[in-house]
Amino acid sequence: MRTHAIRGLALLSLCAAIGVSTACRPKPARGNAAVVAVTDIDLGRSLKSDRTIDDHASNFRPSDIVYVTVGTKGEGTGTVKARWIYGDNREIATQTRDIGPDDRRVTFQLSQPNGLAKGDYKVEISLNDVSQGGKSFSVD
Repeated sequence: MRTHAIRGLALLSLCAAIGVSTACRPKPARGNAAVVAVTDIDLGRSLKSDRTIDDHASNFRPSDIVYVTVGTKGEGTGTVKARWIYGDNREIATQTRDIGPDDRRVTFQLSQPNGLAKGDYKVEISLNDVSQGGKSFSVD
């Protein structure tokens, strides 16, 4: 009889320990943004229907539209920013796009009604105000 009581007490202690350890595990808080990251930055003259670059390029004509696409991964949300720079660090345009859990590729474009000035350019990409890199290109 005493053996049954000891086994019962041991089993009860084990169940209580499992219950306490399960209850004390940290649970993810609702509303926290999941991690999102940039996977690629591409530059070109035209886009495919899936918003990827169709005609990769780094040299453009003044009449071209310059497209940059930014791929992302993760389940979070964020803001992607393209900062267009001409010559010696002269910012000529800034564009932003908000991304949600279903937006994994964003596009930006640069053009001018009278054509782009000839010279060297670059586009810098940031995600949530953290630099992610960029691409250099020229207009001839």
